[in-house]
Amino acid sequence: MRRLISLTILLCVCAAAPAAGDVVHLRNGESVEGSVSREGDKVIVTRPDGSRLTVAEGEIDRIEETETAAGAAPDTPELEPADDAADAKLELVLEKLRADSDRELNRAFAEFKAAGERAVPGLVAALKTAGADERLRAARALAEIASSSANETLRSAMADDDPRVRAEAARALGAIGSSENQPALIAAMLDDKNDDVRVAAATSLCRINGAFSIPFLVSMLSDPVLRSTVEQGLLKADNPCTASFLVPPLNSADPDTRKSAAVLLTASARASHVSMLMNLVKDKEHRRLAQAVLARLRSRKEYAVPLSITLLGDEETARTAGLFLRRAAAKDLGEDPAQWRAWWNSTIPCRIHVVPFGLVSRELVRKVAAAIQGEFKVPVAIAKPELPIPAGCRFENGQHNADAFLDVLDEYSRRNPDAMRVIGVTEADLGLPGSGYYFSPARPGGPVVVSSWRLRASESITTFQRTCIQAIHALAYSLHLPPCAVDECPYSDVFVAEDLDAKKPCGCKDCAGRIAWLIGVQRALAAWDPNAVDMFESTTVWSRGGPVLMQAAIVCEMWNEKDKAAGYWRRFVEGETDPLLAVLMKKRLELVGL
Repeated sequence: MRRLISLTILLCVCAAAPAAGDVVHLRNGESVEGSVSREGDKVIVTRPDGSRLTVAEGEIDRIEETETAAGAAPDTPELEPADDAADAKLELVLEKLRADSDRELNRAFAEFKAAGERAVPGLVAALKTAGADERLRAARALAEIASSSANETLRSAMADDDPRVRAEAARALGAIGSSENQPALIAAMLDDKNDDVRVAAATSLCRINGAFSIPFLVSMLSDPVLRSTVEQGLLKADNPCTASFLVPPLNSADPDTRKSAAVLLTASARASHVSMLMNLVKDKEHRRLAQAVLARLRSRKEYAVPLSITLLGDEETARTAGLFLRRAAAKDLGEDPAQWRAWWNSTIPCRIHVVPFGLVSRELVRKVAAAIQGEFKVPVAIAKPELPIPAGCRFENGQHNADAFLDVLDEYSRRNPDAMRVIGVTEADLGLPGSGYYFSPARPGGPVVVSSWRLRASESITTFQRTCIQAIHALAYSLHLPPCAVDECPYSDVFVAEDLDAKKPCGCKDCAGRIAWLIGVQRALAAWDPNAVDMFESTTVWSRGGPVLMQAAIVCEMWNEKDKAAGYWRRFVEGETDPLLAVLMKKRLELVGL
């Protein structure tokens, strides 16, 4: 149990002796735990690991004195308030949503956004039960907050009787950006009777930029209502799979459709599309376009070498490709593309980035980085400066929405193309809506964030060890490593923090071999090596589950291997229970001609 004490009284006490186990809450929403003392107008927080943080008195919101035992994680309060409190909150939200003037309404939206997660339950209730105008405004406010905790309600609102509400719900789902929102948005884009709703759905799908949606979006280039929205959205999204689906619109009888497809092909083609482009070169109608795209790829450093390696296998282009490669490498490796690919793969900068969030112990960050480098045998970079805790992501129970951290890391990954994987490190307590707490939330094939909050122990060295092992465990999950059956292996299942104490900091022999293989797959992907397709196919044999099947489908589509990709998509959908997803999968296969 924690009791609030006034800052003034506490500081008077602290002048004589440090307080033990307090939590200092800052005005920017962050918090730090440790012993509190005072030096002049500064507050000194000594963390459990011995590191010290100096905070100006004016930056502190409040200080809580903790009466729990050292290292014990606090109980997780219920996310839902009591019925009376919920009713009162709904009435307050409705009062703000019914503002008469634009000025008052804008002030209400600003308050909702500033409140973040705390405002979501009331807005969700309003979206379910209020009148049409209030539902519309609630959806708009949820779009501003962009919290994944509203996903389910917003997807339900896509069936609202009012098309304004449906359109605003579609925009909100795009602002949130969760991949799980794709089926509802695709269905709206294809079937809704209102053009505004269809445009909003298409815009949101482009924002989410999920591979499953790409062929549906490309097919909309033939729709005059959506063509401009889709073209601009796909240009901004720059998805590596887009070019693979552009041949049908390139052959359309409609000149506007052909023009949009040509613009997208020019902008979105990658080195993996060389075979498709070479086929287009042989087509008189598309020869000039394909040649222009190939020339653009040769001018880009990250594509020029893998493109030239592929062109070594074509009699017409082998000579010029060989000359370019010899100049680029300053050596001659002959005419075998495999030799050149091995050289190119070895030169690719492929690192794991460790990103500190907020007031996290620097020593903890360094130890996590060292553990990752030692286990995965790849260079590790620590991001500087640390990133702030995402604004407005705090639940009423004090936890932070992990999705907000992962969204920030997704954006960080896009800005750092050398990052094979990104892992955030924080001392904030992390959770997901309705799912309790998490040690290390992760997105398969994407970013990871590890929290030391619930891994704390009475000794800082144990906290560090637990956090380091949990970090490599989560990164392996992101790489699609299946759980290990050996209890001592860090890649076996973890249920409570104490489970980590029995694990070694390095994987067993089998897992070590698989980790090396998965790192090789990532290097092949970064090098635009077509062998990545076969490597991922081998990975699916022992790495089970939907995420790796979806990633394999995406890799195949990047290399225009649509038949192989279709097989993975079918297997992926077999494990899903959503009937809408099954219907859309059938339509998707029809769109790609399978």
